[in-house]
Amino acid sequence: MNTVPERLTAALADRYRIERELGAGGMATVYLAEDLKHHRKVAVKVLHPELAAVLGAERFLAEIQTTANLQHPHILPLHDSGQADGLLFYVMPYVEGETLRQRLEREQQLPIEDAIRITREVASALDYAHRHGVIHRDIKPENILLHEGQALIADFGIALAVSSAGGQRMTQTGMSLGTPEYMSPEQALGERTVTAKSDVYALGCVLYEMLTGEPPFTGATVQAIVARVMNEEPRPITLVRKTVPLNVEAATMRALAKLPADRFMTAGAFAEALVDPSVPADGRTMRGAGRHPRRAWKENVAIPALVIAFLATAALTWQISRAGRDAPRVLRYSIRIPEEQTLLAGRGLGRRRAGNSFALSPDGRRLVWIGTGETGGRRLMVRNRDELDAVGMSGTDDATSPFFSPVGEEVAFFTTAPDDLRILSLATRQIRTLVSRDVDPRGGAWGALGIVVGVPSTGGLAVVPPGGGVVTSLTVPDSARGEVWHGRPDILPSGKGVLFTIGYLGNDILQDKIAVLDVASGRYRELLPGVRARFAGSGHILVATADGRLTAILFDQKKLTISGTPIPVATGLVVRDFGATDFATTTEGQGSIAYLTGGATDSGQVVWVDRQGKQTLIDSTWVLRVPIMHGLSLSSDGTRLALDVRGPASQDIWVKPVAGGSPSRLTIDGKESSRPRWHPSGRALSFTLGDDARGRYELELATGASPKPMPGLPLEVYDAIWSPDGRWVVFWTYSGSATLEDLWFMQLGVDTVPRAFLNTAAQEHSPALSPDGRWLAYVSNESGRNEVYVRPFPSGAGGQVTASLDGGEEPAWSQNGRELFYVSRSGEMVAAEVRGSASIEILRRHSLFSTVGWRFPSWYSTYYGVAPAGDKFLMVRRVRAELPSEIVLAENVFQEWARAARR
Repeated sequence: MNTVPERLTAALADRYRIERELGAGGMATVYLAEDLKHHRKVAVKVLHPELAAVLGAERFLAEIQTTANLQHPHILPLHDSGQADGLLFYVMPYVEGETLRQRLEREQQLPIEDAIRITREVASALDYAHRHGVIHRDIKPENILLHEGQALIADFGIALAVSSAGGQRMTQTGMSLGTPEYMSPEQALGERTVTAKSDVYALGCVLYEMLTGEPPFTGATVQAIVARVMNEEPRPITLVRKTVPLNVEAATMRALAKLPADRFMTAGAFAEALVDPSVPADGRTMRGAGRHPRRAWKENVAIPALVIAFLATAALTWQISRAGRDAPRVLRYSIRIPEEQTLLAGRGLGRRRAGNSFALSPDGRRLVWIGTGETGGRRLMVRNRDELDAVGMSGTDDATSPFFSPVGEEVAFFTTAPDDLRILSLATRQIRTLVSRDVDPRGGAWGALGIVVGVPSTGGLAVVPPGGGVVTSLTVPDSARGEVWHGRPDILPSGKGVLFTIGYLGNDILQDKIAVLDVASGRYRELLPGVRARFAGSGHILVATADGRLTAILFDQKKLTISGTPIPVATGLVVRDFGATDFATTTEGQGSIAYLTGGATDSGQVVWVDRQGKQTLIDSTWVLRVPIMHGLSLSSDGTRLALDVRGPASQDIWVKPVAGGSPSRLTIDGKESSRPRWHPSGRALSFTLGDDARGRYELELATGASPKPMPGLPLEVYDAIWSPDGRWVVFWTYSGSATLEDLWFMQLGVDTVPRAFLNTAAQEHSPALSPDGRWLAYVSNESGRNEVYVRPFPSGAGGQVTASLDGGEEPAWSQNGRELFYVSRSGEMVAAEVRGSASIEILRRHSLFSTVGWRFPSWYSTYYGVAPAGDKFLMVRRVRAELPSEIVLAENVFQEWARAARR
């Protein structure tokens, strides 16, 4: 059985009877089948095998489940999904009728009333889905079914699932997400973040086609269509069909606006505009000060001046288009780094040492990157562009942040053990140390001034002669303005200025600014927000921002000023701690750029997990793009979740309603906040504040007041909990002595200094009080490994019971006090039955489910919450995106930027 239908029929024989093929599209083949259990006709859609191979079953099926709960009269629901004999499939109701595409092929143009009604029904479904955080991404006539006159959106979520599970890998294999005629400009640019306004644009295309008989933009090739989408405006609808109401034309044209900000805010607003007879005031689709476009043209065509202007414009357009045809074609491709030469992208350097991971020579002929060293560390890998293999450079262990000399024959780099600046000759393979110790390994530049680097002792920039000599200071951060450091320099070819990044107090990379130093005066000024800038040979500067966008903007080397509108260049750049990002540009020829995508990233999704291990996502719209670091806390009534989330340069406490609703960030001072704990009343949270000197703070949620230190607690408090009655506080400290972690407690309003609960040579942490407040569970390594123990509280004397067997961490009690949960050393969630009042006894232990591989691990804290009924657990599952590290290259881009500037 080698064919797909045969394999599918055999694999699903106990659930569905496959009858016949209904059709095939770009992503899937559709089969008519009978649901044997429910005795109904269904459509079974099977992803094409090559697409399934790119995506992977587990990731695709996990993503498509996010749409399973969408319930709307104009959305075709998802019945089932799964994997059968290596085939990925999903099941939807079989709808007798036709697609909108079939009707358009038959009628070409629809009655205006039908077109408006269908659009409003689709817009209603989109508005509902958008409010639930789901974007379709592939609205087109083929995905709109017409059943008894009503519109139904099919494949809702399939594009989301494909994009989330393997969108980047699809693009690299030549497969496309979306259909060119209905792609929004931002989709055509390949932006990773697609918003609801892309669906609004696509629906505008569909309405345009229903009214005129063809989409707004067509062409012989995908490239031709995309070029028109990016550069042209649609013809006014009423030039094609006079009977279309002006407000319908205006609404459609607004939905088709190039910039998302110019479109309707929601699909619902688009639907309402279609039945609003008032003429739009913004005039975006009107010509001649609000007059009808045909009438305006007739009135203006007789004016000679405008005729001359028209002819002049036509001539200019012809010249530009001819120049575009004669210019070298832009080429974009990626270089996948072989596994044995893995590009390390700053890993293992620490937050304050993360710099660039690769460099491109000024002529674009060579690449150098940080790869795996001979002893497992880091070393420089050099590859000529006309060769297939890279060569590892001996003696470059612990290298980071490489950059080329102006002629490309030498490479400067930093080492991190110790922090030195060294230079490698590519011709002789000889290495010399230029500066020892006091250099910032986050980046440098080599140009007309010499070598410019950051200097940790001052926080500013300094210049070093390439042959060695006196280090001369160039800048010092202005502490009065909140500046902390200057780094990531780039020397202008004229030698008159240096571009660099200013980091501000709090190290929030959203505050980072690109600045330029006037070497002659020694003064510098800010230019625009960004985490790194480089000068390109086209006369632009390339600027990377904290959200991974790369833009080009014109720069005057004489005046040291920017001008014009930023030109989008790329999205999806990897931005690491403290704004470290990887991109480079040439200074010669037609222009090449390179930037880094991929790498391993962690994100988290909050789920309920029942006692059998079944996971239920609480909110498909809330994805933690960065990992949770130190803890999670569920309020006693089970309605609110508090957790700490680590961003690129800060860590904050967030609170979210479990049943639905937007999360809110509670801490915004730029310091490291972690380990939130709920007060039993639910009216306050405590958390640890600070990364070096850690103190425990309390935050009243209702008052909006600033956090205040918890009275009587010492400085080095890592975690603290309230007793169920709110009378006691139990906390653990890191003493820095031989005993390390210890447990302490205080009776609020009574004790003025802490009392020791356990202060031994062992390490004790992770306290958890029983609901009656009589027993304290904790973790100790007194046996040589971490185990969960229970002692009487507050005396702590006698009666110690070992709750775990063969290792345990993260203790938590059920609200009835009859179970103590913990995570075993092997990663199993264990429920220990507890009995006793005067003394405590562990009756038996039940292994509930395994958390290995999907849950964030503990670091002396608790990464789950127990529901009030004890029947399920709130956890954060790890979603690890293992994307290959790839350097994307684009050649001949300078002409493209020049054309964009002229437009």
